[in-house]
Amino acid sequence: GEYIGTVNVSMSTPTPGAQIFYTLDGSDPSVGGTLYSGPVAIDQNRTVKAYATLAGYTASLTTTEVYTVQADNVVFVPPPGIYEGEVSLGMFSPTSGIGGAQIYYTLDGTDPREQGGGVSASAIRYTGQPFKISSTTDIKARSLEAGQWSALTVATFAVDGSAVPVAHDDHLEVPEGQTAT
Repeated sequence: GEYIGTVNVSMSTPTPGAQIFYTLDGSDPSVGGTLYSGPVAIDQNRTVKAYATLAGYTASLTTTEVYTVQADNVVFVPPPGIYEGEVSLGMFSPTSGIGGAQIYYTLDGTDPREQGGGVSASAIRYTGQPFKISSTTDIKARSLEAGQWSALTVATFAVDGSAVPVAHDDHLEVPEGQTAT
């Protein structure tokens, strides 16, 4: 499945006493698999294969699950809106581990991620220190963690009431029977 942030994977078998062996790289768990002892944290794209075995029984079939992990979306503090005077803006990625995600943003209307997945030349790496906005500004931001990008977050900060604020990410949901314009 697809997940945002780390997912903890639990494995079980209905056969009492059976042992589960697994791999995270899509290889055969019957050759060099790790003995399962508790939930496994998946924080990047992985193909998990597992099987169960018990002396005197035929080993189970190998099961395969593909985990696609996306970095957390960027959150702006304060939120996008209309402000009177200068705004001190901070950003964070909600469930990233300590030292995990890096946040990249742009002020020129471009995506901080270039086609192909690299960091664009116009992207600015957020250092964790709030910065000042003194005029209406559109910001595009993404977090990058373990090689996975978040969805694009776009926000407008209107200073002195000069524009209507807008915030969205690139997960658009359209009600059934309607079309996006």
